Amino acid sequence: AATADGEVLVDKLTQTFNRRAWDRVLVAEEARCARHNHAACVICVDIDALRAINDAQGREAGDKMLLKVAHILKRACRGYDIVARTGEDEFAILAVECGLKGAKGIYDRINSGLAKDEIKASLGIALRNVTTGLPRTFEEATNTLLNAKRSR
Repeated sequence: AATADGEVLVDKLTQTFNRRAWDRVLVAEEARCARHNHAACVICVDIDALRAINDAQGREAGDKMLLKVAHILKRACRGYDIVARTGEDEFAILAVECGLKGAKGIYDRINSGLAKDEIKASLGIALRNVTTGLPRTFEEATNTLLNAKRSR
């Protein structure tokens, strides 16, 4: 899907939003969260060893892995949560009107879905802080993910 000026906002392979759309959504949803005093969370997912899968089994195997992960993430979320492919092997989820309990539920469903399909991934999660907003929340979730990767 493209905007009127031809800008592509959906990842062709996974049919999730791409990074350009993700960045826009964060700004727009932050304005909405601030206006309505909504809680929100961001969950980041990084597929472990995707490059190794591509190298050993071919790009088609890597693409199948990306599609599986996108499907797991969409199933783990509520219908109105936003899933985006933010990097080659990275996804992010924005869940608005979602506090700690709801965020943990999504996180647990993702972990369960990945484990069921024997997919190794690192996850990071952060809750929206009213003083710093969603773009900063995404950074915090990314940092949590990086710490999880380092601790493996």
